[in-house]
Amino acid sequence: MYSNILYSQLNYRTSNNAFATLLETAIAHYTNLEINDIRMLLNECINNKEKKAQIIDIVSNQKSQKHNNTLQAIIPQYHTSQCIDDCAYCGFRKSNPHVLRTELNDNDFEKELELILSWGYTNIEFVYSNDTNFPAKRIAERIVKAKRMGKSIGKELEIGINAPPLSLEDYRILNDAGIDFVLLWMETYSDSYSKWHPNNTPKSDFNYRIDIFDRSIQAGIKKYAFAVLFGLSDWVEDVLNLIAHGLYIRKTYGVEPYIIGNPRLKRAMGLNVENSRFIIDDENYIFINYLFKLIFPETKLFINTRETIDMNLELIKGGGDFFTIDCGTFPGAYLNSELVRDGQEQFHTSYYNREKTVALLQEKGYKVIF
Repeated sequence: MYSNILYSQLNYRTSNNAFATLLETAIAHYTNLEINDIRMLLNECINNKEKKAQIIDIVSNQKSQKHNNTLQAIIPQYHTSQCIDDCAYCGFRKSNPHVLRTELNDNDFEKELELILSWGYTNIEFVYSNDTNFPAKRIAERIVKAKRMGKSIGKELEIGINAPPLSLEDYRILNDAGIDFVLLWMETYSDSYSKWHPNNTPKSDFNYRIDIFDRSIQAGIKKYAFAVLFGLSDWVEDVLNLIAHGLYIRKTYGVEPYIIGNPRLKRAMGLNVENSRFIIDDENYIFINYLFKLIFPETKLFINTRETIDMNLELIKGGGDFFTIDCGTFPGAYLNSELVRDGQEQFHTSYYNREKTVALLQEKGYKVIF
């Protein structure tokens, strides 16, 4: 389990390899990279615009040759906003009196899914807060139902879940139901994790959370997605620990990350945290996304609507990523006339008009596959 070795990696040694040598290894033999090599790459680039640009150009060219500016559209579907956790940055936290608590019942689930399918989507992320009304068995039933609905109109759906960490047996249930991938944003790997997640809540168990992919992979689910939430702690430390986690899974299970997310802390109802001193600046934010792609070249970024469309255009050069266009962060969002709705959202997002966004991406030379 990763929790058994995480803390031994917090104090990184200095790499003696030159930047050019490390970059060459990353390009041609990325599986040979060690975390200390990556620390060297990161440290060399943080204050050096030319080296950042060099990596961005190399990765963009690689992606263009492999993916020819193709993007895959993905859409989140929220199933509940009731939560027993109390994360200080989240609109769904249990102590927040300002958010309207809702649950997507079975009828509305099917109705909304039909709408999503009519828009052409085949990649869908089921999103769950920590709601005891949604055990693994109920989530599995919805996965099975969604797959059947897709097949009935000639579509093979790819379904992932973004839910609190589950047990090995629960992941076996989901695997049997046909789940395609498991997502979990790790939030932060730093000691400040306990500051953001009160110790009287399930999410306070950091080790159980961080071992999620050991359990899901052992259960047979080979695709996983992870991220840190930029703004909770020192971003350099979090980036290195996220990468170290991915290297551990590569070495232990021979599995590459399917998706790496890149969320930055945004305003939530009843709480303004956007001025956190840990927010990563735009220049390094763009660079870090390409560093992820350099180290994990088979991995897709999860482009999200927390960012402006202009920022996201900076992140997708060459293609090969998942791109979020429609995004409502509350249950039943797509059945409402207002996709962005204060008082119900988990966090604030930008609104992208589907037709205009697709047209813009096409104008920029991208092909969007739904």
